[in-house]
Amino acid sequence: MKPHYFFLALLLLPLLLTAQADYFQQEVNYDIKVQLDDERHELHGHITIDYHNNAPEALDTLYFHLWPNAYRNTQTAYAQQALRMGNTDFYYAPETERGGIDSLAFQLDGQAVEWAYHPEHIDIAYILLPAPIPSGGQVQLTTPFRVDIPYCFSRLGHVGQAYQITQWYPKPAVYDQAGWHPMPYLDMGEFYSEFGRFEVEITLPKNYRVAASGQLETASERAFLEEIAAGEKAYTDTLDFPPSAAELKTIRYTADEVHDFAWFADKRFEVRRDTLQLDGGRTVETWAFFTDVERDLWLNATDYIKRSVRFYSDLVGPYPYPQATAVQTVLEAGGGMEYPMITNIGEAGDARALDQVITHEVGHNWFYGILGSNERTHPWMDEGLNSYYEERYMRQFYDSDAVLPPFLMVDTSISLNDVGYLYQARRRLDQAPDTHSDHFAPINYFIGAYSKPAEALHLLASYWGEARFDAAMQAYYRDWQFKHPQPADFRRVLEETGGEPLGWLFEGLLYSNGKTDYSIRKVRQDGGRLEVKLRNRGRITSPVPLGIKRGEGLDTLLWLPGFEGEETVHLSANGATGLQIDPEGVTLELYRSNDDYKLTGLLPKWDWPGFKLLGAVQGNRRTALFALPLVAWNNYDKTLPGLLLYNHSVPEQRFEFELAPMIGTATGRLSGLGNMHVNLYPGDGGFIHRLRLGVSGRRFAYRRVDRFDQDLGFERVQPYLRFDFATPHRKRLRKQLLLRALWIGEEELDFPNTPLDPVVITRTTFLQRAEFTWANERVVSPYTWTVALEHQSFDDVFGEAQQYVKASVEWEAAFNYTEKQAVHLRLFGGYFLYNTARESNRFLPAAFNLISQGFNDYRYDDLYFGRSEGSGAWARQISMRDGGFKNIIGSGFPLGRSNDYILSANFWVDLPKNALFGIPVKPYLDLGYFSDARPIAGDPVFGDQFLWSGGLMLSAFNNAVGVYFPLLSSLNLSDRQAELGNFWQRISFQLDLNAFHPWEQLDRLRF
Repeated sequence: MKPHYFFLALLLLPLLLTAQADYFQQEVNYDIKVQLDDERHELHGHITIDYHNNAPEALDTLYFHLWPNAYRNTQTAYAQQALRMGNTDFYYAPETERGGIDSLAFQLDGQAVEWAYHPEHIDIAYILLPAPIPSGGQVQLTTPFRVDIPYCFSRLGHVGQAYQITQWYPKPAVYDQAGWHPMPYLDMGEFYSEFGRFEVEITLPKNYRVAASGQLETASERAFLEEIAAGEKAYTDTLDFPPSAAELKTIRYTADEVHDFAWFADKRFEVRRDTLQLDGGRTVETWAFFTDVERDLWLNATDYIKRSVRFYSDLVGPYPYPQATAVQTVLEAGGGMEYPMITNIGEAGDARALDQVITHEVGHNWFYGILGSNERTHPWMDEGLNSYYEERYMRQFYDSDAVLPPFLMVDTSISLNDVGYLYQARRRLDQAPDTHSDHFAPINYFIGAYSKPAEALHLLASYWGEARFDAAMQAYYRDWQFKHPQPADFRRVLEETGGEPLGWLFEGLLYSNGKTDYSIRKVRQDGGRLEVKLRNRGRITSPVPLGIKRGEGLDTLLWLPGFEGEETVHLSANGATGLQIDPEGVTLELYRSNDDYKLTGLLPKWDWPGFKLLGAVQGNRRTALFALPLVAWNNYDKTLPGLLLYNHSVPEQRFEFELAPMIGTATGRLSGLGNMHVNLYPGDGGFIHRLRLGVSGRRFAYRRVDRFDQDLGFERVQPYLRFDFATPHRKRLRKQLLLRALWIGEEELDFPNTPLDPVVITRTTFLQRAEFTWANERVVSPYTWTVALEHQSFDDVFGEAQQYVKASVEWEAAFNYTEKQAVHLRLFGGYFLYNTARESNRFLPAAFNLISQGFNDYRYDDLYFGRSEGSGAWARQISMRDGGFKNIIGSGFPLGRSNDYILSANFWVDLPKNALFGIPVKPYLDLGYFSDARPIAGDPVFGDQFLWSGGLMLSAFNNAVGVYFPLLSSLNLSDRQAELGNFWQRISFQLDLNAFHPWEQLDRLRF
């Protein structure tokens, strides 16, 4: 923080102290009695709630969470969020797998009260009190309830007779200084609840093993579990559910100073128990419940629980509860989910991962359980703080951060957290950690709520030293345990205890998506002194760790205050051989390649790039060049051995390229393709998100003239500028404007002397094209619009000047009728706004086509095996451009071509899985009309210009690969098809290699 921030804090201090003095929180105590019906998968319960109003004002309304209703239908906030995240399991689930809560009849002190559902959310209700609850007063509310337990789509649910009973009872929303906080249930986005006491009785068949929040008070049940834990009662070494006992049991739990209660029941659980003695004499029981899934890992689970409880108790503050439990369950909402004193864990894979996720979830007893922040609004306050300690735990007990395997690296290591953060941050798609949970893109929820705040705290701990940092965090725990701290409360404790303002941490790293990017600009040596000029290219003024190298290694680490613009630092040379910003990698540097400076040699800022065969992740300091052997083929060059050279990787680079030189074995010519571009970002929050300025090229043979033993080739050079427009983070929208200029050189045979003595000439064309694409890539019923405008002026083969301006509109959509099946529709319309050859008796190379094949791909946008073939297998390759017909027709026929306009509609349908004997074919139908404006066409009738064709298709990868079997067509088209030969010779295929461009696909990913 800069000095003026500090003075501002002093001015606000009286207001802050007043706010602290006005702090209050409500108290809510529960008495719940519930019975499990494991045949109907239902809970039948009754709840008594004592609500204490500690607010300075009276309350005439109480808001309640009815979170099981999140699974009632596909219109709930949970269901809609799941779709935005790409999860369709619940959306397409049968009614029998959904759930909800009903049978509610609220009474206040024994009298029925009026209540209603929230107008937008059926998992929120409000009670209109007959008389306000005065400040300092309390009321007792009661209601029966029934929960129809859903299949496990998120947290609450069952898989067979394995039950995860979480977010399951009517629960008052939080009322604090900011007012009411009613919130619908979400998968991505957790909770905010009032502290109080729970007394819970659970009735269920006697042979169930139950793990729950709170202290188990039923002696017979404790003996039952201890008997299993001692190995004296057989566990179920199968995943089959044993029959439920006819006899029922009732078990009782109590929990104090908690804000939630969860329980898990399964007849197959194996149980392990242990105890932990904390400093101060407190004994904590540790329990592990697990099935035969990953049993070998879970046998050590109580050791992980004990170690994590002690770790957090030592570093943050003593664990206040009597027990800590971990349960292995089928969990859909992440790898683990925390509740007071208990966590449930999904499959881990290995022992290290299990230890890590148990530690993270146990740690939530501090950051969520004891420090009860609003996880929905400020998710970083629990996930980020807890992730810092999780990572510190892993460094302490496993002596390493989570780093990528060496085979994916080039000379330098980079952590998984850095890869995730830089993947989004360099594309300027990251979001500030202090963002509402439901406003995050899914990948940004992980980065913003978990990893970036953890890295920010790691930076603070490195800058302060861990002792000073730990003292501040322990003060935060002491001041705010069993309360509802806000970000301002956390900041105030850190600044008061740490003794300095932390604007760079809060306004910078936590409250914004600003970037950190320091660099060493220049170093001047004057005798025994170094004058070092540093530049801050970012917006955050975080402290700067500057390392001084002497010899081969790091000798000294200096922490410099953060600054804006440029700063000059004077250091002692004293044998220094180099300088390095952040040698230990604790900051969130956007680019580290400008962080090193050698004090010897001619190029102090430059280092040879690394080199690696096959793909890898770019190192965080040294850039890399990757290489991949490559073999291609076309019918003219034949086999094309080559080498793919590129620097594309994760994360994005400012300058990116790929170059694929090849040699045609039949032609001996240098062929291949390449692309290079720079990524430019005009500024955060603007209308234009990114500019990509680049140039691409390709060169191949495209035609064989056997008569003269000539192979003709083409070259294309394409400068382009792409505008990527900003879109909301939560929506899968893509808006792009692509401007490109195409220079195309085509080799042709010319006969200046005699018809038997041709020479090869190159005919060049130059055209300009603009394409705007709007794509909604939602998981259900996506659609895409593309509008294009193209211009070209040229001399035709007869030397006549020609010019055209053509426009087209393409729309494609899928209408899902099941999770995997949809009806697909594509519409295309193209029209020449201006065309000197509109009524010519010759078709322009740029004419619209209902059928797109190699010979009419005048822009050379697609890659063909046999671009100019008139017959044979390679003549059957088509592309889904213009009219999108799936037939083939020779270059000598004008059918479907137009210098004026065309209209087309393409349908295809994904059939149910078992239709047509399980053969994955899809019926298709193409309809098209073309205007034949040529004078030689006379006055064609509608039937001459209207085409249709239908058949069956096999396709994959969103139709990038397809084989098409025409069965029926209009007469004008079937006549042309008949000339090709029998049915098998009419089959066409598509292989759209552009759709498999790996870096374009990676760049388009939105999570």
